[in-house]
Amino acid sequence: MKKIKEKEGKPWCKFCPERTVRAVWRSSGCHLDKHACELHKQELQEFEAKQRDDGYMTEADYQTWGRI
Repeated sequence: MKKIKEKEGKPWCKFCPERTVRAVWRSSGCHLDKHACELHKQELQEFEAKQRDDGYMTEADYQTWGRI
């Protein structure tokens, strides 16, 4: 998870009702479409933890480790 920089623009929080709160955090890795405000930071952290624990591999992981 990374903090959104001012020059990147501020997308809407994916966890709040449609178009009500601007996001401050974005997910890292391949799920760059997930954004969260300060109130939903915990939900974004849980989402990323679940993706890591699922055995999910990014394309880079697959090319490095998936073929072994």
